[in-house]
Amino acid sequence: MKEKVYVLDASGIIGGFISSKNQNVTTNGVISEIKDFKSQITLESALREKNLLSKNRVLIHLIRSKGQ
Repeated sequence: MKEKVYVLDASGIIGGFISSKNQNVTTNGVISEIKDFKSQITLESALREKNLLSKNRVLIHLIRSKGQ
């Protein structure tokens, strides 16, 4: 069974759509679009808890997982 991966734009993050069951990815450009305080807290928390990966982190994750 294939794993679901959600690619989030700014509206997904602002709306609070960050799945706890599936992988979430976004880009650094989207991260820079997040301006309101509540969304910034949600974003920072998701990045810290690795519920959301940014483009650069996704590449690192894929490289590491290929090596295993």
